[in-house]
Amino acid sequence: MRSERDSAIAKNRGLEPSPEMAHDLRLLRFLIGAKWDPSKGVEMYLKALQERKKLKIDQMRDEMVSANGLFFGGRSETLQAIYFHPQAQRSAQLMPRLWADTRTPGEYKLLRDKSGNLVVAEYAPDFKKVEELGCDAYAATELEFNELQVLVLDELTVRDGILRMACRVQDSFGQEKSLGASMLPNPFAGKGECAFKAIGESSKALYPTVVFKWFMVRISDSYRGTVQSAITSFGGRSAYKMIVCGSDFSAQVFSTIDRPQLPAQLGGTLPAELFAPIRK
Repeated sequence: MRSERDSAIAKNRGLEPSPEMAHDLRLLRFLIGAKWDPSKGVEMYLKALQERKKLKIDQMRDEMVSANGLFFGGRSETLQAIYFHPQAQRSAQLMPRLWADTRTPGEYKLLRDKSGNLVVAEYAPDFKKVEELGCDAYAATELEFNELQVLVLDELTVRDGILRMACRVQDSFGQEKSLGASMLPNPFAGKGECAFKAIGESSKALYPTVVFKWFMVRISDSYRGTVQSAITSFGGRSAYKMIVCGSDFSAQVFSTIDRPQLPAQLGGTLPAELFAPIRK
């Protein structure tokens, strides 16, 4: 993979990767994402380099690393900045995602599970809120989050000497229909749903091997079968990394994550307001 990467870059210097993309660790994420097929892995990797140049992700990366110099260069345990796009904070208000303790601006302590992986608490998709934010702004802020997330995961991996990934806990209560729709083709999808699916596919291609476990909690009995069937149809790692839970999810989630690493809405001890969406 290294050899093919270097050969491709020698032919096209415009593909020169960022330090993190050039690291063996990032190659490993693509190799695992390609099911250990190096030919497919390097093909995915080179396509990602092209897409990064197209989307100007390296400029985004530079801003993030510069703003968080104490974390990336000084081994601090906290991030100094997590919002960069002009609509990033608005997005966080509409569709909260908690992966760092945000009570002290400029000192965002990462949430981590019992094994040291990153904890990401979020809500199931709400396509109306995607449209309210604006589909372009949604795509941009999601891309921003995914880039910062993988930069953090790579840094933690280097520090800990073990591959670090994300453990997602998704509150699906009241949004089971949208969650199911997000997993299945829909020729009649509206703008919000289309935007959600488009950035999802893009993120998979740009950032493979990022999530190792995904708890979907508070799914009503009437939807659990539909969601589980969709997951089963994906095959591969999805069959065991995506875990469908009802309202009694404590035993499953808290075997992996300590309560101080989750908001009150999910049975944790972090203040509820950190994970409270705007209500009209």
